[in-house]
Amino acid sequence: MGDMYQIGSWRELAQSEHSFDIELDRTALVCVDIQKKTVDRNAPRGMSKTIAARDPELAEWYFSKVENQVMPNVVRLQRFFRERGGRVMHFVVGPGQRDASDMPFKFRHGYSRGLNAEEAGYVVKGDPEFEICDEVGPEDGELVVHKVTMGGFTGTGMN
Repeated sequence: MGDMYQIGSWRELAQSEHSFDIELDRTALVCVDIQKKTVDRNAPRGMSKTIAARDPELAEWYFSKVENQVMPNVVRLQRFFRERGGRVMHFVVGPGQRDASDMPFKFRHGYSRGLNAEEAGYVVKGDPEFEICDEVGPEDGELVVHKVTMGGFTGTGMN
């Protein structure tokens, strides 16, 4: 086991050179919850608004990471898959019903508090903030799976 295990940080591992093959016929790029309510600093409702109101310094750090690292990397990954004929699919999270009655109780409660839904109302399917961000949105033929809980592979048919 000594040859297989090295002590070091995950950052060192992540920055090292890696090479692997992707079998595009058996692989999909899964883009999860990249919705305006969670990553658009200008969204009028949702986590974006809540985090900015509760902790502006944290919000600035978060949105800086989203805008300068996360989104450009998602765009690059999507381009890689699409140019090679790979599958790109998207998950979105949130209720479809105005009262969020289609969400499990425990998740609905946490979701409500985190998004300040008591005051602003739930962001539901069909609302502008529920939409996937334009720069990483689905292209024709790409699957979009609506989930009402944290996991995208439970209760969605994607298992």
